[in-house]
Amino acid sequence: MIEDGNDVPSDRHNEYSNEGKILALLFHTAVLKQLAEQSNTLPIRMFIFDSPYFDIPDTGNAPDITNFVLALPEELPEYQVIVTVTDSALSDRSALNEKYQIEDF
Repeated sequence: MIEDGNDVPSDRHNEYSNEGKILALLFHTAVLKQLAEQSNTLPIRMFIFDSPYFDIPDTGNAPDITNFVLALPEELPEYQVIVTVTDSALSDRSALNEKYQIEDF
């Protein structure tokens, strides 16, 4: 179990690492893109990305996660992309504001 504030070593490629998280997101994005290109039968095209920064990404990977999130609207233009962030201090909020409509709750 990862404790808050601990950086996960980059050589630990599993579900607890930020690399594992990015690989999973890349896989899901590719599947959604493939479905959009091959089928018009999806009634709702929505991709909800819940708390990409929840495992306290290490300082080297937080910008990578932000860059990935910023690319989603271009990679999945047919989808409504919703990203939830519980702690916006980890994200580059000004960059996200350029591509997403930010709502504070």
